[in-house]
Amino acid sequence: MHRLCPTLARPGSCDGAGPAPLENIAATPPHERTGRSRTDLGHRAHVRAPEPHQDCGDGTVKIDEATPRMTKAVAFLATRDPPRCRRFYTETLGLRCLDEDDFALVFDAHGTKLRVRKVDELVPLPHTVFGLEVDDIEASVDTLLAQGVVARRYPHVEQDARGIWTAPSGVRVFWFPDPDGNLLSLSTSE
Repeated sequence: MHRLCPTLARPGSCDGAGPAPLENIAATPPHERTGRSRTDLGHRAHVRAPEPHQDCGDGTVKIDEATPRMTKAVAFLATRDPPRCRRFYTETLGLRCLDEDDFALVFDAHGTKLRVRKVDELVPLPHTVFGLEVDDIEASVDTLLAQGVVARRYPHVEQDARGIWTAPSGVRVFWFPDPDGNLLSLSTSE
């Protein structure tokens, strides 16, 4: 894992020549930042592929000034049953519902916005789509199991009686579906 150069150095150096000027990316429309027309941007209007990062040799990387400065992450899921989804994420997982409109429910997932889109049809993906880290996985899993959450078990991994798998790295993971079948996980860091 690389760290960002603490100086956000100017192009061509990571020598602490001073911080790069930060432009107000949010105030500049994507087509003006990239020089491409609005229609050329299509669905990628909010994402620009980063320029190659330069390794500074000290475990940090310099990011080109043209690369957007990301400030927060947003996670996305879908639901066919918004009232049931809202109950599950607030009452079972303990997330705070920040907003609900005709299109989605938005939860605060411990500092990350979780936007759950309201849909008519949903085919759940076969892999984990959202996870939360916990300090005490046994206590957290016991709480979920007591609320009727069912562990997802896999024949190719050894899970304990609760359904917790211990990875070779020491990370412990518990998989479970939400009411729509979206596969979620609880894990420890190490």
